[in-house]
Amino acid sequence: MKPHILLTYSCLILGLSLWSCNNGSGGIQGPALLVSWQGNQFGYINEEGETVVPPQFAYAMPFAEGYGAINIGGDGSRGYMPEGGKWGFVNQDGRIKINPNYFSPVLSGAPFNLRELGDVSHEGYIFSEGLAAVKDITKYWKYINIRDSVVIDGSKLRILSARRFHDGIANVLIDNSPTGEDLWAYIDKKGNIVIPPSF
Repeated sequence: MKPHILLTYSCLILGLSLWSCNNGSGGIQGPALLVSWQGNQFGYINEEGETVVPPQFAYAMPFAEGYGAINIGGDGSRGYMPEGGKWGFVNQDGRIKINPNYFSPVLSGAPFNLRELGDVSHEGYIFSEGLAAVKDITKYWKYINIRDSVVIDGSKLRILSARRFHDGIANVLIDNSPTGEDLWAYIDKKGNIVIPPSF
């Protein structure tokens, strides 16, 4: 099977899984779109396999809560998240709802150090319970809502890596926590630490 067809099917399965499991407070608006890949470009198809958003992005994340994150200007030739370019979000009509202003995590290849691994294995750029983790020009992540307003300022908490919200809390990696090392903590949707850095 050709690599681009295999990736399309893989993205289709991942997209269906996220669609069926998605129960965030933002809810899914309309049928879920699924990531497709053709050549070096990513786009979105519907559940019937019809193109909804033609392949035109360097990378695309699965839809969640009615929005999908797209990368413009990065190098998508490798078939996975590019280091360069800028990230924004599109709706199910393919219209850009959040302008591409955000940055990719650094991918330096194996062997990873723990900080790099925390960035690479992030769950950012996917909406959950109305919020999505995005990376700004600093090394820190923050959480925005669909209006592109900052809800949790990651530079204040020193968030090096951010996970999606589940049941009102999210797992975040805190830069040089009080113990002097990077540790995982849990925050609520207001950015309060509910379980101190200890993992």
